[in-house]
Amino acid sequence: MILRARSSTIPACAPCSSTRPVHTLALCTSNTTRRRALSQSAKSHSAARPGSRGSPKPLTPCASSASSAAPTQPSSQPQWELAVPTGRVVIRPIQPSDVEGAGVVLTRAFSGTSEAVSLTDVLADINGLLDESSQGLCLVARLYPTDPTAPGALPPGQDSRLVGTACVSLSADAQPIHRLPPVNRPPPGAAYVSNMAVDAKFRRQGIAKALLAACEEVARQAGDSAGGGAGAGAGAREAWLHVREADAPARALYDRSGYGAVTKDTWLQTVQHKIKPRVLMRRAL
Repeated sequence: MILRARSSTIPACAPCSSTRPVHTLALCTSNTTRRRALSQSAKSHSAARPGSRGSPKPLTPCASSASSAAPTQPSSQPQWELAVPTGRVVIRPIQPSDVEGAGVVLTRAFSGTSEAVSLTDVLADINGLLDESSQGLCLVARLYPTDPTAPGALPPGQDSRLVGTACVSLSADAQPIHRLPPVNRPPPGAAYVSNMAVDAKFRRQGIAKALLAACEEVARQAGDSAGGGAGAGAGAREAWLHVREADAPARALYDRSGYGAVTKDTWLQTVQHKIKPRVLMRRAL
């Protein structure tokens, strides 16, 4: 995917699907303001499909506004756009009206896996990231179809459909420790990507890949706003995530995106904690 600049908590990856080779992801945000969580010090995985190996392509703001294919967000809200075959996907910070839809996408994506969790618990986790004191950010991907009148294109009374979500924690307090087994955790101050999932009907379009890129950009911007101090540290320079060891497509994709394996759960750890073996991965930002 080509990145172009224009203007809860479930630890492992949901089953992944391959993406189409070329998409455009655009960052649309104010030149002078950012979301509250990105402007405070140290404030600012997954059905995931990140980008290619090597240095990340930077996203820099410019004066142009969001595409007319989707409503413009408030200037303080970072926003990314992705062209897909059926329309345009807008990725932005979650709003209260998105919480239930994001919870449904997550519970469906992880249903039947060792990371399965109830909708009630997922909603509680997501709502926690809406708190003023949260040092993390949850993103959602909403599809604005080219033909909104097509049968099944949109839920009744809606102008878009929530098709994906992802979260990034930027401090030890925001990391999903209560759901992570007490082994092979990311560093306390690292940017940790979790809760990444895409509705099964909308996979293979680069949406999860774009969500991951947006999470990484959030982490980079949080580090910039923190001035590179002790609070920003690894959160500004690295991104961490877990992926199930058996999920070969996801592991290969993360590898192509520049993530490398740091450690993995041993057989004894999986027995002791009743989990499927995971790999802890890291990439430089």
